[in-house]
Amino acid sequence: ASTGSAAGVAASSSSKPSPRKAWRAQGEKFTQVATSAGQRAKTIKALRAVLFQEPVQPELLELAVKQAEASGLASDPDLLRARKLLETEREKAAAVKKVREAANQRDMKALRSATAQCHQLGVNPSKLLQFITQLLEEQAKVAQLAGDHGL
Repeated sequence: ASTGSAAGVAASSSSKPSPRKAWRAQGEKFTQVATSAGQRAKTIKALRAVLFQEPVQPELLELAVKQAEASGLASDPDLLRARKLLETEREKAAAVKKVREAANQRDMKALRSATAQCHQLGVNPSKLLQFITQLLEEQAKVAQLAGDHGL
């Protein structure tokens, strides 16, 4: 009978976690929360560093936004600002692409429109200068060939 009661005591004590195990579990939870908070702080610092970098690098900004979203910082003001900036940078890239396409097609009306859109969005003029210079060089070659052939 004593073996049955000893087994019952052992069974009841094994169903309850020991104070040491409970302490370890609490410590692990605390470590996870601290690590999570530490990761969030690092993510915020990285996001801010990319936000205030001049000129803005859209690839890095997109990566920082994705990291911040994955870290659960959805309502962070820096993340909201970064999303807005990323959207603006995408609009600028699309406008520059339109300038490039218009220059390649030699479509002056589309080129004027795309250039005006770039200026309105605040695209750095040096980005536009490259495509416009290329277009002018090609037109100069065409004009020279036409002149050489008496056209």
